[in-house]
Amino acid sequence: MGLELRTATADDLEEIVAADGRAFSITYTPEDVVAIRDVLELDRFRLVLDEGAVVGLAGSYVKELTLPGGALVPIAAATWVSVAVTHRRRGLLRRLMTAVHADAADRGEPLLALTASEGGIYGRFGYGVATTIPVTSIDRHRVRLPSTSAPQGAVRLVPTPDAAPLLAAGWDRYRRAQPGEVSRDEAWYRLLLRSWGAGAVMAVHADGHVVWTVEPDWNDGHPRHRLTIRDLAAATPEAHSALWATALSVDLVGTVKAVGMLAPDDALPLLLDDPRAVRTTDLVVDRAGAGSLLLGGTAPSVLARGGRLRARSAEVLARADALLGWDPVAHCRSSF
Repeated sequence: MGLELRTATADDLEEIVAADGRAFSITYTPEDVVAIRDVLELDRFRLVLDEGAVVGLAGSYVKELTLPGGALVPIAAATWVSVAVTHRRRGLLRRLMTAVHADAADRGEPLLALTASEGGIYGRFGYGVATTIPVTSIDRHRVRLPSTSAPQGAVRLVPTPDAAPLLAAGWDRYRRAQPGEVSRDEAWYRLLLRSWGAGAVMAVHADGHVVWTVEPDWNDGHPRHRLTIRDLAAATPEAHSALWATALSVDLVGTVKAVGMLAPDDALPLLLDDPRAVRTTDLVVDRAGAGSLLLGGTAPSVLARGGRLRARSAEVLARADALLGWDPVAHCRSSF
């Protein structure tokens, strides 16, 4: 029997989850599968089967992307892309991506996007890096809290059972004003809450929220717990300041870590008495194609220096930089 490419059905869910777990070294529980079922539209997924076993898969979520200027457009957010280690170099990835792209076109979705685990793979399929994911750490012992004090009661903690609708509502207001960001619904937040675990703490402001977890490290009586920001949405500068003040007030913390939470133009370092206590320790910097220019976060001159863009003259390149730049800088906290 040859390799079969077909659309996924509900009966394939457990095999899809198992294949993804093997590809990305994730252990899914039966409860995880139930939560995942609520966010997957399986008719958007394509599978390659070998004698009935899934050896390749790719799909997409339907999302809404915020463009510079505030326009909202539907996109296919490509996801769950993998080929079994036993079936490499057979063109399966190209077949899968072609099928997912065709499905998006048939649905009238003008753009595709993805967050890549390996940045060198997707340039040949027309994807370019339009936003980056900074890994930021803050030395809690070196900073005082943001200088703008929040009014008493501006931030409150909420229990997990009540969190999903509150987080989804706050996110929707934030993402509509943030170029590069995508939509999230309550089902998406229920899945995120599950992935963050029972120890996640949620603090809500009228104009946003912050979620964190803490890994204890008592350090022989000299505590230096590690706090990780799991999610942050602030639709106003006041909410941004108040939410960071809340997270940085957690006792016994030595280091605060935030993966992708700070946009390139985030004002947090300027709110602290020691801006150098906020350090960016890693960036995704691969660039490919016109997709890099769409959200205004990558300058044409940068693409030119990387050999991805050519201009007739330096003057043309300067005009392109001025035309395609944007404030605020595009940023995406969502992974999919």
